Amino acid sequence: MKVESSMSMNDAKRMAVQQAQVEALAAEFGTRVGMMNQTRMESTNGSTNTSFSSIANSLVKGLWLKDINPPEFDFFFEGEEQWLNVKVAGRARSLDKAGISFDVKPVKCDNINCESQEFKNREEMMLYFRSPESGYLTVFIDDKTTAFQVLPYKSMDVSNVPIQADKEYFFFKADDRYNYFEQDLTGIDELQLYTDYDYEVDLVYVFFSKEPFSKPILDDYGPDYPKMTESKKFNDWLAEIMSYENMYMEIIDVSIAK
Repeated sequence: MKVESSMSMNDAKRMAVQQAQVEALAAEFGTRVGMMNQTRMESTNGSTNTSFSSIANSLVKGLWLKDINPPEFDFFFEGEEQWLNVKVAGRARSLDKAGISFDVKPVKCDNINCESQEFKNREEMMLYFRSPESGYLTVFIDDKTTAFQVLPYKSMDVSNVPIQADKEYFFFKADDRYNYFEQDLTGIDELQLYTDYDYEVDLVYVFFSKEPFSKPILDDYGPDYPKMTESKKFNDWLAEIMSYENMYMEIIDVSIAK
């Protein structure tokens, strides 16, 4: 990886390790589509600041669980350009759903024909879900800084919601038709996707298991926000929970544009 002059050594090492892990996972398990990148632009005091992050992790069919050995770094120069190679070794697992082929779609209305992964700022999103097996479901949305737990609904004091085999679910709509858990309609959270940037790509993590499973420790900042945790802490929990047998995960990219 080329080390840009604007990068700190710590940032260069972090990005090189992430890239090496993604390449190792892609080589071992394959990819869903290909590389997608996210660029955020923000205007401040007349100047535009652009930050870049990769969401390649959402496109590989494997998950990095833990390092076996610490990364080995090799800095070198080609002319006046500084480059960095890194060698990684770790434990990983396939994200293939291995016998449980559940169906999950972000939708703009209560119909699977409304499926979309592209949303406008402040536009509502529902989630369609159907599984051939009964089990338990949890959904998070991660914006690369913060991971928000959006299902179970905030009013529900549980880690996951029960799912019946073959039943169609439309989540995030306060309507009696979709009141699957016999609660007050005010307790059904409706989702509005928003961004402070011109364009943003967030990741919807859908976790399913035949058995109940634990959630990460979450912070509560009041009634206007879902419970949340830092993305790094969420990823630590993700690596642990996905090391269990009979845990299944689907990651969906959703874009938000002003």
